[in-house]
Amino acid sequence: MKNFKSIKNKILFSSLVLIISSMLILGTCVVFILYKNSQQILEETLTEAAKIAAERVGQEIIAYQNVARELGCISELADANVSVAVKKEILDEKVSTYNLVEGNVIGADGINLFNGVQCGEREYFKAAMNGEIYISRPDISQVTGKLTMFISAPLWKDGKTNSTVVGIIMLIPQEDFLDNIVQSIKVSDNGGAYILDAEGTAVAHTTAGLVANANNSIALSQNDSSLKAIAVLERKMIAGELGFGRYTYNGVNKFLAYAPIQNINSWSLGINAPVSDFLGSTILGIVITIVIIFVAILAALIILRNIADKISRPIKLCSDRLDLLSKGDLHTPTVEINSADETGVLAAATKGIVSITSKIIKDVAYLLEEMSNGNFDIHSTELDSYIGDYQTILTSMRLLKSSLSSTLRGIEESASQVSAGAEQMAVAAQALAEGASDQAGSVEELLATVNEITDQAKVSAVEALSTHKEAQLIGEQAKEGSTQVEGMTTAMQRISEASNEIAKVITSIQDIASQTNLLSLNAAIEAARAGESGKGFAVVADEIRKLSIQSAEAVEDTRELINTALNEVSNGSALVDNTSASLNMIIVDIENVVSSIESVSSAFEMQAESIAQINIGVEQISNVVQNNSATAQESSATSEELSAQATTLNQMVDEFKLASD
Repeated sequence: MKNFKSIKNKILFSSLVLIISSMLILGTCVVFILYKNSQQILEETLTEAAKIAAERVGQEIIAYQNVARELGCISELADANVSVAVKKEILDEKVSTYNLVEGNVIGADGINLFNGVQCGEREYFKAAMNGEIYISRPDISQVTGKLTMFISAPLWKDGKTNSTVVGIIMLIPQEDFLDNIVQSIKVSDNGGAYILDAEGTAVAHTTAGLVANANNSIALSQNDSSLKAIAVLERKMIAGELGFGRYTYNGVNKFLAYAPIQNINSWSLGINAPVSDFLGSTILGIVITIVIIFVAILAALIILRNIADKISRPIKLCSDRLDLLSKGDLHTPTVEINSADETGVLAAATKGIVSITSKIIKDVAYLLEEMSNGNFDIHSTELDSYIGDYQTILTSMRLLKSSLSSTLRGIEESASQVSAGAEQMAVAAQALAEGASDQAGSVEELLATVNEITDQAKVSAVEALSTHKEAQLIGEQAKEGSTQVEGMTTAMQRISEASNEIAKVITSIQDIASQTNLLSLNAAIEAARAGESGKGFAVVADEIRKLSIQSAEAVEDTRELINTALNEVSNGSALVDNTSASLNMIIVDIENVVSSIESVSSAFEMQAESIAQINIGVEQISNVVQNNSATAQESSATSEELSAQATTLNQMVDEFKLASD
């Protein structure tokens, strides 16, 4: 069933069915009505033969028209930037493919691009410039001097049909291709065929010389009455009619069957044969008809088999090769088929497809392999193979190469900038770490100083408390002295000794106040160095300075009171009589001293608390500085790592060979 569906079997089956059916019908009709309508059968046969022959001629000429039309849509032929050599190469390839004699491109100025001949006045040039496909009658060429036909077609701008005509394509087929067609048409031993153009002039004829002499029976019949019968028939021919008739030429009765050649400038084909060729004996005709039927069927079988094989074999070979191509086979060679018909065109097209596809895929594989190995400074080795829509592949490969090269260049530049920035960041971070370390040392020294101040403040507070208690004791003793006059001398002595001790304590307190004032100044300086983070510490230092000033003023007051008390004690020794009054004054003064000492004691306690707050602030500053130092060291290490990574990235990019363009 599969073989039955092949082109060869379809052609054989369909053709055999058609031929056998036609032959059987024809034979039956001939045998049955041979005596009555042999002429009618002949008319139908010749007319059908003429029609088939006309269709064949039409197909042959349409094929050439299509070639001309196809060439007129090739944008390279219309492009003024394409060289004449390239255009000639394109046309020569088509000429060789379609078995033409010559192909030319004629510009809008009428000048042949290949030989410089002026063709502006030729009919084929004018017709093609008007957008028509033109086929001339055979004529003697002014260039070669040979009988030649011209097929012309408009050359469209940018290859777009029905746009602007920028020139014409002129093709010259084989000079005898029409003669070969009519020579192949044989309906009898003495029969022949010919082709007329729209004016009735012979463009192909089995009789030599008539075409070269531009024979026109219609025109000749004006002066030759013997041609009037054929002139009538030929007028019907050029009018596009399908028909049959009889005429006499040179004393011989002939049949003429004619049919129009469709869409070929009103050309027509006629088949003629002597009447005597078809009027044999009836019996002989019947026998011959029967024999012819069987022989024709057998011959048709052989011929059709041969034709089907010639048609199907190339198609099969081409389809098999295209099937291999669809499966990725780029190496199996294509089969050479030397044929001028469509099978040859199909084979050539298949070969071209396989060749171009193979070249393009190999070239793409080469480009991708080189890029995968890091080499972007490469170019295609098969530029001529990227034609038509294949050009987009080459364009995409170029864009891919350019994009990757630009990306890698950008990476390389960014890596260099990152490396430079990382080095600068590393230097800055190292400097910050060193500064933070120095600052941490200064803060530690400040913390030690503050701790020392704290210890001294605690000692001062203890001494102030002791002094306060002694002052209270003195007050009590003074009160007892007012009632115990007898013990005044002893009490005065004790007061004197206590006053001396108080003087020493006051001296110590004054020293502490001075040191506290000095420390507050140092703390203010360090707070200024610390900047924003030392503002709170500066406030505390200022408060300590104020307290130290107050302590100094209180100590001075106390010193003056003690001196007064000593003077009073000294005077009390001389003024025993006034002891009672003096003791009362002393009691009052001692109470004032006790109050002052109590104030001093409170001030020292507040000073101790403030110094404790300073100590906490300094510790916080120390922690911040240490954290800054650690962070700076980490930043320096990170910058060094970033610089190393940038160097590695540069080394990786250096492994690629970027495109120079």
